Amino acid sequence: MKKQFYLFIGIVAMLVNANAFGQTPISTYEDFDAKYSEIIVDGTFCFGDNVSLEVEQDESHDRYEWYYVEGNSQTLLPDENTSTYTGSYGPGYHIFRVLAFTDAGCFEEEEIGVYVLPEISVDRMDDEEYCVNDLPPTDGSEGSIELLAEIDQSGFDDEFELFYQWKKNGEAISGATNSTYIVGSIDDETEIGVFEYSVDISFAVNDGGCLKNHSIAQITVTPAPEKPEIQIGTTGHTRGQ
Repeated sequence: MKKQFYLFIGIVAMLVNANAFGQTPISTYEDFDAKYSEIIVDGTFCFGDNVSLEVEQDESHDRYEWYYVEGNSQTLLPDENTSTYTGSYGPGYHIFRVLAFTDAGCFEEEEIGVYVLPEISVDRMDDEEYCVNDLPPTDGSEGSIELLAEIDQSGFDDEFELFYQWKKNGEAISGATNSTYIVGSIDDETEIGVFEYSVDISFAVNDGGCLKNHSIAQITVTPAPEKPEIQIGTTGHTRGQ
């Protein structure tokens, strides 16, 4: 008879929270449950970060075996016999199983579901320039400078709710939290200079984690020239003379 004991799995690294594509975008862990109910998603990782898992060690544990689970099959992860596991995985849902053995060969097992969030990328727009005495409209009408950071999620396994924060030269523009921003609608469009507009994009599912800044466009505001003064030429007669 194998010895019974409880195995607790902790996630070590950046854990974040992450529903099924075509439904309401995923914004909480609970949204995952409708699609990934076999093994619930206990944690998420940012794109590019290793999946890092750890077993809370018990004195009854002598060694461990880690497995990657796909459907009804599992693959032994070679040379992974300690209480921690770290590996690189692409975006999506992943299940891992760990077996903890006693020195007598008895074992207990546990599974965990994690989700690697997809990479967010935004195309940079063309730079713009305008004169301070010829300001573009700020109401979205023709001529407005509209910066776009809309994300095409059609290639993702799931759709996610995203957070946006627009910045001007690295400083957050208060209230600019949509996927688009019209230059001058909140910030001062009469300010002369060269300004880099960017946007922070993060995942609602992890309370704004996996944040990445994307440079969108450079906007140059040039001063107006001195007002020209027309004078009477030498062949004419000036008023008052």
